[in-house]
Amino acid sequence: MLDGGAEYSDAEIERIRDDVQILAEISVESYLKKKSEKSFEYPDDEQFFASLLSEGNKEALRADFMHRFDFREPSLKRAVFDKLKRLVMEEMAQEGRTKCELHLVAECDSQNLVLDHIIPLSSNELNKYLRRMTAPQGKKVPAQSFGANHRENFLVACAKCNNFKKHRFIKKEGSGWVIYSFKK
Repeated sequence: MLDGGAEYSDAEIERIRDDVQILAEISVESYLKKKSEKSFEYPDDEQFFASLLSEGNKEALRADFMHRFDFREPSLKRAVFDKLKRLVMEEMAQEGRTKCELHLVAECDSQNLVLDHIIPLSSNELNKYLRRMTAPQGKKVPAQSFGANHRENFLVACAKCNNFKKHRFIKKEGSGWVIYSFKK
């Protein structure tokens, strides 16, 4: 039990301690500012995710899916993810999630399983396709921070599907997943 009376498992306490250690290594002011910013940088980003996740309904997006978003610095989220992924994979395996849930490539298998984010931690897809940004010479189009390390934002993927997906967005189609196409 930690202060506040809430009960936590040993694994959760260890995760919290790891997160606190990581957070101690960054600017506390920056962390608190970014953590309180639970909004999209551009209005068309919110509309994109409403269309992707909640049939275009922004209110449903805010009510049902905002826990899948974290707009903080991607390197911070990646460091936390690196600490969480082994434990989360073990929990998912205990739930019977022991096969690739993506099935994006013909060579999909259940070998070399990894934890993947449904909404990527960061992506430059919206800057490229919605805002038509171009990369400065020798650089990439800037990425934005989106996905959270929340359990509902994870799925199990084989390394082949995970590598194919990269930082792109996926959507449920029927009983499976497909890469979202910006080309209409």
